[in-house]
Amino acid sequence: MAKDKRYNTVKMLMEAGKISTIEELIEIVPKSIVAKDLNLHYYQFLAKMKKPALFSIEELVTLADKIEIDRMKIITPVVVGAKKKNDH
Repeated sequence: MAKDKRYNTVKMLMEAGKISTIEELIEIVPKSIVAKDLNLHYYQFLAKMKKPALFSIEELVTLADKIEIDRMKIITPVVVGAKKKNDH
């Protein structure tokens, strides 16, 4: 399956430090596309967006590979998102 071209935009923004949460990522690549790319049902994906700590390592690796960034760099947006969710 072809990669959604919006992942290229996400890659550039992440490399420039402009994306710091997973919520910012889905402002560029729609939730439905990310969910499909992670092999998640749409509502499963929404539940994980509400509680980012629920994303599996495998899902994060897949997302990093789609964006074409170092796999460790996808951890920060998820952790920041999880922290923000816990602070509210």
